[in-house]
Amino acid sequence: MKKAILGVAALTLAVIAAPSFADEEMTCRLQPAPTVPATFESEEHAVEVRNTIVDYQTGAMKDYRECLAAKERMLGEDISPEQKKALVDAYNASVDLEEELAASFSAAAKAYNEAHPD
Repeated sequence: MKKAILGVAALTLAVIAAPSFADEEMTCRLQPAPTVPATFESEEHAVEVRNTIVDYQTGAMKDYRECLAAKERMLGEDISPEQKKALVDAYNASVDLEEELAASFSAAAKAYNEAHPD
């Protein structure tokens, strides 16, 4: 099962994005990511954490990125260089978060595997 946990770690991880309209302008909100423990209590716990992360990625993170794309479409040709940069920076920050989740999960899997060699 050690390889299974490491295989699970290879999956990339990731933000509730709720488009809201304040002053008639769309705001995309990046919510906190799930917490990844330093290690897992069991193989089942590893799978549970992985599923939480994947759900976050395919739900919240996807919604956030779609919100950013919708905002860019809403701004259209009138988008300023500053607005474009802000959207690109926001998207890149979401990618960084996703990579941090993957690294945290991999570290937890490694710690679990080292504590449970077999």
